[in-house]
Amino acid sequence: MTKSDKEIMEILEAYDLTGTVWSAATLARHDPKTVKRYVEARASGRNPYEREPRPKMIDTFLEKVEEWVEQSKATIRADVVHEKLVPQPATFALVRRARGFSQFGPGHGWRRTGSRRRESANERSSPGVRITGSDASLIIRNLITDHGTKFVKISTTTKAVLLAASAMAVLAPSQAVAAEVPACTTENVAYLDAQDKQEDADPKIRAAEVALDEAKADRATLDEAQKRGEAEHGFFHNMTRGKYPDVLLPELKNLKDAVERHDATGTADAAVAMADALDKASDTAKADGAASSGVVELMKEGVTDLRTVAEKARKATKAGDVEARKGDVDTAIADKAEADKSVRPARDAYRDCLAKANG
Repeated sequence: MTKSDKEIMEILEAYDLTGTVWSAATLARHDPKTVKRYVEARASGRNPYEREPRPKMIDTFLEKVEEWVEQSKATIRADVVHEKLVPQPATFALVRRARGFSQFGPGHGWRRTGSRRRESANERSSPGVRITGSDASLIIRNLITDHGTKFVKISTTTKAVLLAASAMAVLAPSQAVAAEVPACTTENVAYLDAQDKQEDADPKIRAAEVALDEAKADRATLDEAQKRGEAEHGFFHNMTRGKYPDVLLPELKNLKDAVERHDATGTADAAVAMADALDKASDTAKADGAASSGVVELMKEGVTDLRTVAEKARKATKAGDVEARKGDVDTAIADKAEADKSVRPARDAYRDCLAKANG
């Protein structure tokens, strides 16, 4: 599992402190191999916070397809690309988990597929290439992109056709592209969906954890405002020996109520009101001789501190989301466990179906 930015930072800080992988692993509570990987990434000049792209099985064909597209100035048809690929030494099984090609150059007749929205079958098949059964040109049609498109993720339906063509290429190379609907398409789609859910689970967990950390940080900011208000209230009454018993009490109560509601704006307003009251009360104490000039100066510093925490509190708008974000984390973890369990049965079902269809 890829570590969050916070975990990576803790790992690197532990290594900088201890100077050894094993000691850092003990301190950060991570596997030594994990610590070593992030330390080496930083030492080599790579960004340890960025996940290295994994090699794709589609890489086998990238150079050749790019060459054909550039030579034809992107006018080569998808079915022709497919026909050229079939005799290649690597079978279509090698591109089973292909996600897409990078940009191949200016578009001449190729429809832009850079949009992230999900396209319908008719949209994917036009212009020029119509999706019928296991038409393998669909594979290439969804992979080749227009100029300027950075990344294209193949839809589950496309991957299903691709995987079916892969199996047929392995079992019967001369009939890699059939005229009928590929065998076991339903099982294939179920298997690919299970894999997609498994791959998406970890990023969802990390996103939920980041959101939870942000909410906790905002709540801590509001708690800090309350502690500051209590401290200034106690200091004022101690220094004036209880001469003004009711001063700052209403403002402190309003501050506590706002923090209890996790109300960022209410907390900020209450802290500002308390700062104003303390500023006025310190002047009164000085005029009455209830506090020395040095004590009054410290009270004025308290006024400044209250205004500072008020500014921070006003931005802590996620303080009330802690419970909801905890629920999101629990849900994401449960979804990952369910996704992990679903992959093997879906794979076995697809294998069994292929064995029956070809056996």
